[in-house]
Amino acid sequence: GRALKAGTVAATAMVVGPAGGLVAGPIGAAIAVLPADLGEEVMLGDAGANAYGALIGLALATRTGPWRRAAILVGLGALTAASEKVSFTRVIEATPVLREIDALGRRTDGRDAGSASGAGGAEVGRTADGPASTGSAAAGPDAEPPTGG
Repeated sequence: GRALKAGTVAATAMVVGPAGGLVAGPIGAAIAVLPADLGEEVMLGDAGANAYGALIGLALATRTGPWRRAAILVGLGALTAASEKVSFTRVIEATPVLREIDALGRRTDGRDAGSASGAGGAEVGRTADGPASTGSAAAGPDAEPPTGG
C-alpha cells in the first residue's frame, strides 16, 4: 500500500507534460488495485513496486535535465543508504503525520498483524514493511507440508 500511495502521488504530478503517457496507465492500474492491497486481499510485492518505480523513474528522467536527475539520484542513494541503518516503518510509526497518511485506506477491523486469522487457524506473518506470508508457509522452508483429510 505504501508503494502504491507514494508512487501514485509522485506519478500524478507528471501526468501533464511530455511523460504523461508513460504514467497514466500505471496510475490507473495502481488506483484500481489500491483498495484490495490496503484491504490485505492482494499484495503488490517487490516485483510490482519495482516495476511501478521504474516507470515513474523513466517518466521523471524524460522530464528533467542532467543536473536535476543527478540530484534525484543522490537523494535516492541517500535514502537507500539510510534504509540500511534506519527502519522507515519505525520512523513512520513515530511521526504522527506520516502515521496518519500511512493508515489512510487500511483495514480498521482491529486485527493485529501476526494474529491468528479465522481461516483454519493460519497465521498471517508480517515483515517490518508489510505482509510476508500466509498459512503454513510462514513456518519456513523446513516445515512439514499440511496434511488434508
